[in-house]
Amino acid sequence: MNLSLETKSTSILHLRINDGHVLELRADFPDGAGPFPALILAPGLRYDMDRPAISQTAVHLVTRGIAVYRFNWIFYAVDAESGHPSADLSAEFASMQAVVAAARSDVRVNSHQLSVAGKSFGSVVAWQVFQADKSLQRCILITPLCKAGTANQNEELDAVRQNYPDVEQESRPVTMMAADQDPYCELPLLHRYAARFAKPATVIVLPGNHSFEIPSEDTVSSELAFQLTMSTLSTQMEKFLVD
Repeated sequence: MNLSLETKSTSILHLRINDGHVLELRADFPDGAGPFPALILAPGLRYDMDRPAISQTAVHLVTRGIAVYRFNWIFYAVDAESGHPSADLSAEFASMQAVVAAARSDVRVNSHQLSVAGKSFGSVVAWQVFQADKSLQRCILITPLCKAGTANQNEELDAVRQNYPDVEQESRPVTMMAADQDPYCELPLLHRYAARFAKPATVIVLPGNHSFEIPSEDTVSSELAFQLTMSTLSTQMEKFLVD
């Protein structure tokens, strides 16, 4: 694997999706001809590709020799405040598949080292794409949606299974990057579900809320803690991808 620390290069691509909409994506590459391993990184519902958990991670990974493809959902690009995904997520699935195809066709990318990741809502779509494409190498679920709303353990697991189905048959490497104060993820439930994978998924718990922020009246300390968490997130994702 190329571990160049040189300045990255950037490509802005426009992909026409099946429904006729155009998806704009940003592909960041380490300097050099490659081919590089690549990560397709999906945003959250309202957490776009320029927010820290995505943008700072992308910058870090590129400096470690990993190309990163990131984008915003078409519904978000049309209306960032009130746009909504398709009811069955088929439009978002097609969008992310198109990004995977674009990465696979780029001569700078090692098509045998393609992985996917998603933040929150994006983790649900990333999981669907990962399941549909067995050639993808690894999957990272960032702040996965893991809240059941029931005390029945079987019903709890069923609720999570709706977002991340068929884990019992999945033996490729999967890691879940959770936050310890995330109201959308119950950590005991996440750990139980991770153990159900054919090859148990790794769970890494970082400080913060659903955006990895650590609210405090001391804004300086809060920002320092947040940046430390972003650094840890990036480093842990790098370790997972190059292991």
